[in-house]
Amino acid sequence: MSEPLDYEALVAAFEHSLMTQLRGHSAAAPFLEVWVPDEDPVRGLQNMFEAAEIAGERSLAVTVSNASVPHERLAEIRGIAEEFGSLTITAQGDRLLLELDGIGLGQLLHRVAPAYREALRNRIGRLEHAGWLEAPLEMTRLVTVERDGFTLTVLVGRESATIIDACHDGPNDLVNRVVLDYLCEILRDLPIQEASDHGGHRLVTRLRAADAPRSVPGIVLPDNADPLFRLPKAITRKLLVEWRELTGYLGRENEFTTVPDSRWAKLTAPERASAVQTLLEIGAEDQGVPAGALRLMAMEPNILGHEVRAIVSFGEGVASELKPALVRRGEVLLKRQLDPHLEVYVEELKDQNAIRRL
Repeated sequence: MSEPLDYEALVAAFEHSLMTQLRGHSAAAPFLEVWVPDEDPVRGLQNMFEAAEIAGERSLAVTVSNASVPHERLAEIRGIAEEFGSLTITAQGDRLLLELDGIGLGQLLHRVAPAYREALRNRIGRLEHAGWLEAPLEMTRLVTVERDGFTLTVLVGRESATIIDACHDGPNDLVNRVVLDYLCEILRDLPIQEASDHGGHRLVTRLRAADAPRSVPGIVLPDNADPLFRLPKAITRKLLVEWRELTGYLGRENEFTTVPDSRWAKLTAPERASAVQTLLEIGAEDQGVPAGALRLMAMEPNILGHEVRAIVSFGEGVASELKPALVRRGEVLLKRQLDPHLEVYVEELKDQNAIRRL
């Protein structure tokens, strides 16, 4: 990114040039030829973002004084910037450095469901798995598949059929490239069969914002979550087809599973209960329900013996229509902040009539 522009200096130069020339009021950068400041600095910055987008600029850096954009207006400028790209704000004494990356991404993201936009913004401009892999190591094999001009290359262990590394390449399509970058991250350490069966499902979960509403009613799948996931689903399915042709693999059974993170496994029983209850209460507050609306009754092991099942009950006075959202929000927080294997189950209600229970 080039040297940051000085917003106040540009405004002063623009106003001076109005008295001395008819056009070309700012030579600091070519795109500023079509920029017009505003009495409101926030609106002036918005006009600058628009000018950069019209000119095809991919990034922009500008400094502005705290007096022009006070702290209470930062949320406003962030909201405006979301329409254009990904904004980073850095304090520099009595000034702010605004760095807008991925200009043009804002328009592209309008086609994506809101639940997945934040993850895409966070990765734009810093693809970590783009390019090509080195020659395969001993007892490994490189497999490359192509779909709609995009390529996915994986390094696979010959004996285990497990993906060791992955990378992607393809057209300058910001959204699809970012999605494939996340996919490469997810595929590491997965068997080819699991990558094909559930790579798309894992990607949907990875990209969904923790506080975002469900993109569709019912079960969220790559097929119905957003058209965004069609490419990764298709390319991982093609990966399995290619592996079958290369190796003669005919298996279809998938018994792959993972174990809880070591950090969760090392917690004592009281520490686990405390951590879970704290997040359940935060989830309740997020839903506008008083603390105590969702209480942890016990932690139980799953079928593999890992203590990841949180058995909960509702406090008195919790409206029935609030309960499903309360449980979902609690589970999302547990998965995101403690361990992705955690699940929430509502305590089974027993018949209070002693005779009927005989």
